[in-house]
Amino acid sequence: MFFCEIKILKSANGIEKIKVKKTHNGNQLSKFTIRIGDELVVKPHNKLKLKHRDRRVQVLNFTEHDRFGLRARVKFLDNNRYGFVNIEDLEELV
Repeated sequence: MFFCEIKILKSANGIEKIKVKKTHNGNQLSKFTIRIGDELVVKPHNKLKLKHRDRRVQVLNFTEHDRFGLRARVKFLDNNRYGFVNIEDLEELV
C-alpha cells in the first residue's frame, strides 16, 4: 500500500516548506523537502494517472482546499503556463 506523509512547516507569511516522505509496503521510496521556487518533476505513483506526468515544474506557492486537500501551484517549465498539482505527485529531479 502506498502512503505519503506530508509535514507542513508554516511561517508568518503562510506555508514556508513541506516535508514529504513516501513509502510503499513499509519500504521508504523517497524523502525530500519542497520549498517555494524549487524545480521538481511530476511523477504520480498511480500508473493510470497520466495528467502532467514527467513534466518539469517550478513551485510558486501552496494552497489548502477542503475538497482537494493540499496542492502546489506550479509553473510548467515546458510552456510557461500555470496550474495545480497534488503534493504526493511531485518528485525531486535526478
